Amino acid sequence: MAQRLWNVIQAVTRFSKTVENTPQRYLSVAKECMHQIQSCMDSPSVTTPFQFNHGQCEYLIQKLKSAVEIAEECILSHSGEHRGNCLKIFKLLSWLAKEIESFVEDCRKKNWIEAAMLFTNMSEHVSSLGFDLELSTKLLSSRKLFRHILDELEEMRPAVVSLVKERALGDQRTLLKRLETHMSHSSNSNNLDQQLASCLHGRLTQILSGTVQFSIWEVDHAKSVERLGSTQLGRGAFGEVRKTRWFRFEVAEKIFYGSNHPSFKNEVEILAGLAHPNIVPLLGYAIDNNRYSIIMELMDGDLFHLMQDRMHHKKSHDGPFTIFEAVDIMLQIGEGMVYLHNNKIVHRDVKSQNILFKKKKYIDGSEHICAKLADFGLSKTKENSSTFSNQTPNTGTTRWMAPELMSRGQVGSKVKSFPFQLDVYSFGMLCYEILTGAVPFSNTCSHIEVKRKVLDGVRPSLPEQCPDELKVLIQGCWHAEASLRPLFSDICKSLRRLRCSLMTCSLMVGVESVYHDGDIHCLAPPSLEVPKKKQGPVTRRLRAAPLTRPRKRASSPSDNMDEGSRHESGFTSTENSSSIMMGDYFLSSNSSSGTVGEAEKAEALKLASMLGKKKICLR
Repeated sequence: MAQRLWNVIQAVTRFSKTVENTPQRYLSVAKECMHQIQSCMDSPSVTTPFQFNHGQCEYLIQKLKSAVEIAEECILSHSGEHRGNCLKIFKLLSWLAKEIESFVEDCRKKNWIEAAMLFTNMSEHVSSLGFDLELSTKLLSSRKLFRHILDELEEMRPAVVSLVKERALGDQRTLLKRLETHMSHSSNSNNLDQQLASCLHGRLTQILSGTVQFSIWEVDHAKSVERLGSTQLGRGAFGEVRKTRWFRFEVAEKIFYGSNHPSFKNEVEILAGLAHPNIVPLLGYAIDNNRYSIIMELMDGDLFHLMQDRMHHKKSHDGPFTIFEAVDIMLQIGEGMVYLHNNKIVHRDVKSQNILFKKKKYIDGSEHICAKLADFGLSKTKENSSTFSNQTPNTGTTRWMAPELMSRGQVGSKVKSFPFQLDVYSFGMLCYEILTGAVPFSNTCSHIEVKRKVLDGVRPSLPEQCPDELKVLIQGCWHAEASLRPLFSDICKSLRRLRCSLMTCSLMVGVESVYHDGDIHCLAPPSLEVPKKKQGPVTRRLRAAPLTRPRKRASSPSDNMDEGSRHESGFTSTENSSSIMMGDYFLSSNSSSGTVGEAEKAEALKLASMLGKKKICLR
């Protein structure tokens, strides 16, 4: 009896998980978020729907409303197979809805001064959310190929960023006036709200003036910082990181050993002028009896230890993340690097230990990793480096260090380089880490041997499951010639395309259903058997409507070709000219004539390349 009950519980659990992993389920979450936002705004007890960031909240709500309406139309007007193809888009939409609901809630809090300390300089975050909402809407509503959609969105991006920045500027001016009114009516300058208001006022003035004033970020350690027990988050040569409370916030405090620490001032001066969702924000700094510390956002940990933990608990050795997760994390880090480089800052120590993260749960139990760049102690700006293009050799960590920074016995010399391309090289090595969970040259203990290999042109081997397009991108990043490495703006464009293709690979070639045992999930009708894996880590079968079982292959002119000729051509024709055999993939032609045209062949080849396959099949 107990066993039967256990079997029923297991069956119900499996069924509930299956129900959750549908477009309808993800859409219901997005609709619920939209309903919660709307009900709060329409409540008769609410006189002002937002305490601050009014313009940015309205922008996001309008975008979300439009995306939800389009998603509803998609559910109603398309078959289950087509909706299955869009599962990752619906999942992205549900996550964006949750993020927007959370942002709006933060902008509506009664303790508005406290909330505004963390959410006043958020235009980059709002732009990013808006862009992903627009992407979701376009992918669900447009019949264009995804690359055309992305081209349109890339053209729109500057206008979207400009619009959001304009709204943010208006929001900040409104908040500044409200703060001045609040401060003029408050008699007690020692209470917490007044201290926070004064601190926020100074920072808003700095943002609106466009200047960075070092002193504005200083806080009184004795009055505002409270250590929480003995919670040590990390330790290094510079000092240690501890969990503390700053005013009412739980934060991370980075404490520097010794007095007059050079990297302390450098890091504070750089962080004080930055505000990006993929860069850990500075909240303040304190100098107390020769104790130097930086107050930062509290994160869940660093990427290196996250990957080690995942690899420890995984049964397979395919890497710590799926390809989709890996590309998404790479894109987040890349976006942060674009922002840094646009602000003339070279990080110089890009590696997994310096990428912090926060985990956020999807409704299906899976995790979304929010990655943020940290540790700017080695960074250089145009202002604090007189020659800027000159960088000190052997600065950074050897395994991630660009070859032009590796001196052969010339300690203390300056090596002239393309400064921003140093970070591009390190990013390539970081991508290898994200794909494999291993540090570069993990089998080599000696730093001298690592340098010798790098200078001799040796690079780590990328895993088999890495898509060809991603391989080419990473290999370009760690190119020995700095001038031939791509810019981060171009890297991010490539990663956005790849992420989009992984979300909707079938939309790229115009087919209606995708079956897989790997990264791209969809709903397969029970009447069609999903093929078993034969070779390689992932086997997929793609087929267009009408959904029927594969017919027996008819004879074709290619049967008279020898095997070598068919191999050299790259295609094997089946069912005359309406079919192309290219290995594990099976795609149907959508043309009325039933033939596969040159355009479809090209799309098939591109799909095979992007997903890391040498062969594909059109039918």
